[in-house]
This record gives sequence, structure tokens and C-alpha cells, in this order.
Amino acid sequence: ERIRNTAILSHPLTASERIRNTGILARSVRECLSPCGPGPAALPAPKLSVVVRPPVSSPDPTPADAVARYTSELYAALWDLSAGLSPTGSPPLDATVYPQLSPNVANERWVAVTAPALGTVVSSDAVLGWS
Repeated sequence: ERIRNTAILSHPLTASERIRNTGILARSVRECLSPCGPGPAALPAPKLSVVVRPPVSSPDPTPADAVARYTSELYAALWDLSAGLSPTGSPPLDATVYPQLSPNVANERWVAVTAPALGTVVSSDAVLGWS
């Protein structure tokens, strides 16, 4: 059984926030795929959860169409990153994006509850060395 890895992003409002999120996503995909290596086809796909926090710098709620558009962009980026980093013959990346900006999404406390079962948690704090 594969361990699920988690990336925590903030919904970007600026170009630098998008660049930061791309770096976090790339590191998460690398961490997720690195222990895999080429292996038997029966090996389950590596798993990655991507949590998208509301924007920190904006008190206004993010419009639903912006959330949907950014979620689509993340899936496209995950596809590109995993295709470029996956060893030949390995199973595809099993990724799920959880936008916390939707009314029916659990809050971030689930990360603390499930942390022992997670392989890695990559956020801006981890990338900057704050955790």
C-alpha cells in the first residue's frame, strides 16, 4: 500500500504566489514519486493530496469560478509534473485536489489528525525551512 503525501497551497492572488505554489507542487510530486522507482505493474499508484487554502492576503471570499479555474490548473500542472518525473513503466500518480474554498470541504485540522499516516506534508513552511 502506498502512503499518501500532502501538498498545502494557498489560492494565489499574485504571480509570486503562483510561482511559490508551483515549487511546492513540484517538490511534492518529486517526494511522492521518488520512493517508487521502476517496479512491478501490480504496485499501487503513488498518492498525493493537494489542499488549497483560501488566500491569506484577501478578506473577500474567492469567487467559485476562480476556485474551479485554479483547481483545473492544478490538475494540469500535476499531469505535466508527474509525466516528466515518473520512471518509465511506473503507475500514474493518483492525485486529488481539495479546495478549502468550497462550502463542503473539511478544514485543515484533518492534516494533524492523519499526520501519522502521511508520508510527507509539503507546505510553504516546509519549503522555507520553518517546520
